[in-house]
Amino acid sequence: MKKRSYERPTLNEIGSFETITKGASCPGNADATFPVGTPSSQFTCFS
Repeated sequence: MKKRSYERPTLNEIGSFETITKGASCPGNADATFPVGTPSSQFTCFS
């Protein structure tokens, strides 16, 4: 078995964290993400 050489991962900066995540919001179908009956005040995306 031939040993593979290690290839270091790279990080490409594509913008600020704030700008990239600014458009995030709660999913339209919360049932798949949160248990049924969870009050919206418990959704982390509304805080």
